Amino acid sequence: MRAGPRTIRWRKHEFFFETLAANGPSQHQNPVWAVSWRGEFIGTMPVSQAETTKEFELRAIQWLADLLR
Repeated sequence: MRAGPRTIRWRKHEFFFETLAANGPSQHQNPVWAVSWRGEFIGTMPVSQAETTKEFELRAIQWLADLLR
């Protein structure tokens, strides 16, 4: 999957996912997506390097569903 920010539309809302840049020696060990809604940070989701764009979308929707229950 191409790196870069992603927008996922779920339940008539747009959620923005972008990789969170870390500083220091652990920078590349556990990369995460920073997730925001309406400009506010709502959480992080682990990055999975081997997934396709469709797999990412499905995982992001499941992550949002679990978070917003």
